Amino acid sequence: MPVREAVRRLVAEKAITQSSNRAFTVPLLSPDELNELVELRLYLETFAARSACGRIDADSLRSLMALNGRMRAQLEEHDKRGALQSNQAFHFTLYRAGASTVLMDMIELLWLRCGPYLAAALFAFSGGERHFGVATELHEEIIRGLLNENADRVSRALTADLQKTADWYRTQSSGAVGAALAGD
Repeated sequence: MPVREAVRRLVAEKAITQSSNRAFTVPLLSPDELNELVELRLYLETFAARSACGRIDADSLRSLMALNGRMRAQLEEHDKRGALQSNQAFHFTLYRAGASTVLMDMIELLWLRCGPYLAAALFAFSGGERHFGVATELHEEIIRGLLNENADRVSRALTADLQKTADWYRTQSSGAVGAALAGD
C-alpha cells in the first residue's frame, strides 16, 4: 500500500503521468513550463537562502562545506549520480536553515518537477560535469556569504547557480533530454 500511495502522490503532483496502458512516465515540459518553474525556483529559493542568512548554525555550515567538497570529488570521479545527490543535499540544507516548513514543501515540489530534467541533462549532454564544477564554485560563494551574514551575496550566488543551470539546460537539445527520460 505505501508504494501505491507514493505513486498516487507523484501523479497528483504532476511529477509522473500514467498512460492508458498503466505505464508511468515523466511528463515532458514545454519551454514555457520550464521557464515558469525556473522563475518560481529563483523566487522561492533565493527567499529561503536569504532567510537562512543569519539563522544558519555552525553544524549546517559545516554540512554545506562537506557537501560541496563531496560534490567536487564526485565530479572528479565522474560519479554523476552522487554529484546530483550532493547538489540537492547542499541546496536543501541551505533552505532548511531558513526555518520555514511551508516554503520547504513548495521548494520540494518544484525540485520534484525539475529533478528528472536536471538528471537527464547531466547524463545526456556533454559538458555537464564541467557545468556542475562551476556550480561548486558558486556554492563556495554562498558559503562565504553565509559566513559574513551577507544575504545579498548569498542571493546573488544562488541566483547565478540556478540561472546558469537553466541557461545551460536551455542551450542543450531538448530532444536529448526527452530521449533520456524515455530511456532511449
